[in-house]
Amino acid sequence: MGPSADFHIASIAILALVFLYATFSRRASHGRQFKLFAALFVTTVLVVGCGVARGIVVVGLGIDQAAAPFRAVITVLQCIATCLMLAYTASLCRGEGKIRAWRIVATSVPFALAAIATVSSFMTDSVFFVGPDGYLTPGPLYVGVHLCMAFYPVMCIIYAIAYRRMLRTLDAAAIWCASVLVLACVIMEMVNPYIRLTSFGLSMAVLSVFITAGSPFEFVDSLTHAFDATAFRTRIADLLKGRRRFSVVIITLRRLAMLNALLGSQLADEAIRVCARAAVLSGRTRQVYRVRGSAFAFVTFSRRESRRVTQELNALFAQPQQLGGSSVRLDAVAASASGLEAFESAEDIAQYVDFLIEKLQAGLEIPEDQDEFIEQFRRNREVRRYLAHAIDEGLVSVYAQPLFSLQEGRFCSFEVLSRLSHPVLGDIPPDEFIDTAESEGRIAELGRVQFGEVCRFVAEHADELAASGITSIKVNLSPIELMEADFALSALMVMEQWGVDPSLFQFEITETVSTRYGFEVEGAIKTLSEAGSKFCMDDFGSGFANLDSILSLPFSVVKIDKTLLAAAVESEPAEALYRSVAAMVKGQGLAAVAEGVETEEQAEFVRSLGIEEAQGYFYARPVPIDDVFATIRSMQSNGSTADKAE
Repeated sequence: MGPSADFHIASIAILALVFLYATFSRRASHGRQFKLFAALFVTTVLVVGCGVARGIVVVGLGIDQAAAPFRAVITVLQCIATCLMLAYTASLCRGEGKIRAWRIVATSVPFALAAIATVSSFMTDSVFFVGPDGYLTPGPLYVGVHLCMAFYPVMCIIYAIAYRRMLRTLDAAAIWCASVLVLACVIMEMVNPYIRLTSFGLSMAVLSVFITAGSPFEFVDSLTHAFDATAFRTRIADLLKGRRRFSVVIITLRRLAMLNALLGSQLADEAIRVCARAAVLSGRTRQVYRVRGSAFAFVTFSRRESRRVTQELNALFAQPQQLGGSSVRLDAVAASASGLEAFESAEDIAQYVDFLIEKLQAGLEIPEDQDEFIEQFRRNREVRRYLAHAIDEGLVSVYAQPLFSLQEGRFCSFEVLSRLSHPVLGDIPPDEFIDTAESEGRIAELGRVQFGEVCRFVAEHADELAASGITSIKVNLSPIELMEADFALSALMVMEQWGVDPSLFQFEITETVSTRYGFEVEGAIKTLSEAGSKFCMDDFGSGFANLDSILSLPFSVVKIDKTLLAAAVESEPAEALYRSVAAMVKGQGLAAVAEGVETEEQAEFVRSLGIEEAQGYFYARPVPIDDVFATIRSMQSNGSTADKAE
């Protein structure tokens, strides 16, 4: 068998190594690239297998003539393997998009020519024939067949050069290594037919490509060396296919932003690594996954094991941890996601784990019996699904809540609100579907649709607007809307389209926007302010806003948060705080609006402070925007507004 036997043995070792890694490690097993890699691997195994079989036949019979069919099969399989190399390279360079038919046909021509020549060689002796000594001898087309093989690694190199800017360094290195190896081995075999290196070159190419298609480091987080969320989904999918019962232990580090602010990013990163190491040690597994920035997960296969691990982890996190020479108590917590047999897909389980992480981040405890949590998750998922449909189909209703002028004793404004009603779940609380719209990235789209409806309504009811005495309309804006590059211009275009004066609108932004995103949103605010629109700080007093926050942006109105009012009528310190807030707002020449006025006692209190406007159920509830003027007229005609003004 000579030197070829040594290369076959080396090829078998290489392919066995790749097989073991691919089988016993968790890898991505979907997509065109993986399928092409799998096809290349199988073809190369067949090439090496046929080579070994050929050698055994030659040794057993003592003549090369009997191995001629094996030689033909090996040559055809080598052509297929090199063609698959090019297909894999093209997929890596051009992505998972559709491949044009003419490209497939054009690149298949060398393979077809080589395969036809090889098969016909039994009749024409064109590629190889049996010489007088009984050994296979290269024919006149032998070099041509190998040139057809060489075409494919050369094309791989050309692809790598042409698409070098689109490839990762790892991908480019794999293509170059594989292509050069195969090309060198094909050329050497072409020059010396008795040293058959192409099979070895293909095996080395498979190993090189494996670095790209199934690298052990492909799905590993660089900070913690844990696997990432993609690997987690793949692992769960494998378990579901095997019908294994399992639970997922979750570890989350809460208040990571605070750690960054107090300790700096390096120590915050070290805290994340501490959580990852704790998961590895307590879970007794290397299969730990970083599913979110400060959250990890791993799989257990019994409730007893899940209970042991979570108790051990929570006991560990109750103790101070060493971070950079300091002893720090981490706000980390562990819990178990159980009852996962209720889900049918890995994506559902991944989303449920993410749902539980949100609950842990909010400070909630996760019970062992999670039927209630699973129902909440399913409700949230249905709300997400229906909200997307409602936004696309215009099913989110526009409501309006009138605001009462305490100085003039009449309704002077109304705030635009969104309402969503589900055909089965009923009315969805605004906080729930607004938060969902923000998390799903649909809040800006929802805002555009709603604002367009408001402008249309104002244009179609201009006479009623003037007769009602409404002088402003308040519209809520999210930070995402304000940070869109063309938001202000788009809003002005909608107003112009419907012939609505920009000065009619007061845009409400929360104190969180002004304290965290003041710089990012000031461009949009400036554009709308110059057009005549006004701005109102919403929910003042609910967070960390102060006088600087009010003065940093051109607010003309400040709405005092309803929680302050609810407390003000219950205790003297809270009352004193509310009075000082109202005085501060008025002292800056700004109009104050009292939110959440629901009782006569609260109404009397805010009236005594000289606050300009009040909003709440005591004065008016939200109504469909088409009914707002009728509601105002009805309340004014029956004298209820006069009673509330006194």
